[in-house]
Amino acid sequence: MSENNLQRFNDAARSSLAAGETVHQLIIRLLQHVGDCLSNLPPPRNIDLPEQFDLRPDNDEATPQTSIYDFVKENVTLNEGRKRQMDTWFQKFIDCCNEQSIEAQIFKHGSVMQGTAVVGSDLDISIRFEEGTQKGLADVLEMLKRKKDVLGLNGFIGIVGKACPTIKCSTTSAINIDITDGGVRQLALCCGHFIREVLRQRTDAVVFIKILKQVFMKSGNYGGSNQCPGGVAYSLLVFRAMQQLGVLPAFQRFDHGDFGVLNEMFDDYWNENAVFASTDYDITDEALTIRFSEILVWLIDTNLSIIFSLTDLEMQNPTDGIVIFSPPNNYQNVGSLVSPQTRLLWIIPELKRLLKKWKENPLECLESIV
Repeated sequence: MSENNLQRFNDAARSSLAAGETVHQLIIRLLQHVGDCLSNLPPPRNIDLPEQFDLRPDNDEATPQTSIYDFVKENVTLNEGRKRQMDTWFQKFIDCCNEQSIEAQIFKHGSVMQGTAVVGSDLDISIRFEEGTQKGLADVLEMLKRKKDVLGLNGFIGIVGKACPTIKCSTTSAINIDITDGGVRQLALCCGHFIREVLRQRTDAVVFIKILKQVFMKSGNYGGSNQCPGGVAYSLLVFRAMQQLGVLPAFQRFDHGDFGVLNEMFDDYWNENAVFASTDYDITDEALTIRFSEILVWLIDTNLSIIFSLTDLEMQNPTDGIVIFSPPNNYQNVGSLVSPQTRLLWIIPELKRLLKKWKENPLECLESIV
């Protein structure tokens, strides 16, 4: 073998040996990592293992089980980091509107405002343009396109819908944004104020609503898909069921203008329509399991074919629609189940599947929807 060939052979051998040592060290570290993970696992259920095979850190201490409330808070609810991202984008949007002399009141509505936002929730924004201004949604759309890079937008930016035109866009961090005219959305805005106030008292209702929303969002039958309703309707369904269970009162009409915190009659309304706050027991696993089962059973039994009103439990006026809510001051639909086909093909079967899983094991049911 020539000297050059011998040198090349020696170099290749050294490289192979070094690579082998690197792989060896990686395998050792990987096995150590696997061992650490296994040491934190509990043994299989209902099996007594010899002490030498029980790999838990402290053999006499079982891993605590996550509560239903904590699971929903940690895995279903929109997390604080995401909320901060939304808040940051919202402020940038306001700044850009001001720079472009878009004179309007700009505020959040929807689930973020109501306190029912889950992991996949959008950021809903309403713009109430000042009287006499020539600006409108079209001007906001043009501003968004010009400021696309500043606002971190990508993909589609446009207006969809006729009854309630909505600007739809999304950020590079995958925040989906809906922007609507506040005047057109006034009924939903007023209803949103109502939902938020009830949920400030009823922590258990927050849990029930978030579970329902997550289930239907994951199924794809949500927010217009297959003509299925969005979050407002599910909040109202839960409230109506809780009325039936004697947890919430029947709410009076509100005939004093727009329903919201800026109305001087707002506090008086809640003094007359008091909602009793959830107790510590109400958010225990026992209470949540029983009450959510009762809510689902009642909703399924109605076949969602009755009139849902939070104002008068005895009211049966077919002109009110299917899912209705009276505050602000009339009986127009805020959330609606639009057809028998929607109810019977998409919503009722999903409620039945949810009830079955919930009765079998609530935590396993929750794990299946996140």
